[in-house]
Formats: sequence, structure tokens, C-alpha cells
Amino acid sequence: MGFLLTPPFPVLSFAHVMLRPIHNPQSEEERMASFARSPRDILLDTDAEYQRLAEQHHKYEEELQRISKAPYLNSEDLLEEIKLKKLKLHCKDEMERIASRIHRMRAQQTQ
Repeated sequence: MGFLLTPPFPVLSFAHVMLRPIHNPQSEEERMASFARSPRDILLDTDAEYQRLAEQHHKYEEELQRISKAPYLNSEDLLEEIKLKKLKLHCKDEMERIASRIHRMRAQQTQ
């Protein structure tokens, strides 16, 4: 018993196949590389405020490392450590706020 293909099945002609857009492997590779990059890396490249916050966060971390290497911490060092931890957390919160905003905007664009 044979099958007869009738509409709604599409009939492809040679012209249809030849007129399809040419596949560009480089753009496909770029698209895949973009998906492979972490959202943080993308934001570091594209968002100046996120980049500024990340740099400040890193500076606070370096200062905390310097303080923690001291053999003895006086009360001023302890207060500075608390202050740096709060500032570092504030930067992290702001970075997360930016990332969430970008994520929401992308989600709205795909709807």
C-alpha cells in the first residue's frame, strides 16, 4: 500500500531549496560562544556600572585579604574589616540587581 502526499504536507521544489539563506558557520559559532559565556562575563563587557561595581568589589576583597594576613587585629582593624565586608556585600547586591534587570528585559523581549 502506497502513501499519497497531499496538502497540508509541504512540497519543496528545487528552487525553494536553492533560495534558502546560506548558513554562515562563523555567525553560528559566535552565537554558540555567546551562549557559552557566563552572564557575568557578558555584563562585564557591556555594562559600565556593573564593571565599576565589580572592580570596587575586587578592591574591597583585596583590602580584606590584606587585613586578614595581619597577625594581630586592633579595634580599628576589626571595624575596618566590618566596614569592608558591608561595602563588598553592597557591591554584590547592586551587581545582582543589574543582572536581574537585564534578565527581566531579555525575558520580556522573548515574549
